[in-house]
Amino acid sequence: NQLLLTGTTNRNLSVFAANFNLDSAAKVGGSAIIFSAEATLEGRIQRDLLGLVGHTLLSGSIGGDMRLRGERLTIGPTAEIGGAASYRGKRQPEVSPQAKLSSPLSVEIIHARSKLLQPRYYLHEALRWGAAFLFGLLLATLLPGFFADAQRASKRYGLALGVGALALVVGCVLAIIAILLLCIGVGMGAVLLLAYLPAMYAAQVFIGTWVGEKVMGEAVSTGALMERLALGLLLLRIVGLVPYLGGVLWLAVTVWGTGAILAAIYDRSRVLPAAPQPGIA
Repeated sequence: NQLLLTGTTNRNLSVFAANFNLDSAAKVGGSAIIFSAEATLEGRIQRDLLGLVGHTLLSGSIGGDMRLRGERLTIGPTAEIGGAASYRGKRQPEVSPQAKLSSPLSVEIIHARSKLLQPRYYLHEALRWGAAFLFGLLLATLLPGFFADAQRASKRYGLALGVGALALVVGCVLAIIAILLLCIGVGMGAVLLLAYLPAMYAAQVFIGTWVGEKVMGEAVSTGALMERLALGLLLLRIVGLVPYLGGVLWLAVTVWGTGAILAAIYDRSRVLPAAPQPGIA
């Protein structure tokens, strides 16, 4: 979490810490690589500095080059940089006029672009839509009975949402247990995750079909059902693009659809096979 270096190291230094402080009496004989949320550099680094740091306060000296990337950079009046210096971040660095730099600081400001303005974002959404549609087509082809049962269960809003909410809570607990089991090398953790994740992904298929039927009416054939699935998934994707509303939508879809799947599985488990009829003597 916190590292304070007050002595001297004749070799290179690599730091992974939340907070790093290079004391004014400290000295690094080689180069330094720093990954930190905050770094206060008051001592001396003989050679180069490479850093990915949230906020860097430099008041010491660097004998070689400096390359930094982060949120903020402050170079104090007692700072010295012997080589080339570059900084890449979201804010303009604060550089004291008294600082001794061998060359002007190279600055690159990162301007964050909204993902809605990036064409590849829409390409990824189109690929996600296509993958979900193919998954639904596969379910309807291989498991038509289960698909129909889950679709009917999705129309029982209260039951599906209640079961889905309960499953979400239980699923979070199972996910934690699964991760713990994976960490200690028990394969059951992977089994738990693989058992729950497909249901969460399939939820959009049944809710998308429900949305499509609300727009186009009840399907009377498999082809018509696929048309409604395609339209419903498309509408979900479009609404999902709206900031904040999209997150709420996909949470509702996951809870609702997962509940419909579990309700369908429960209903099918209650169907008992018909008793064989006795033969006629």
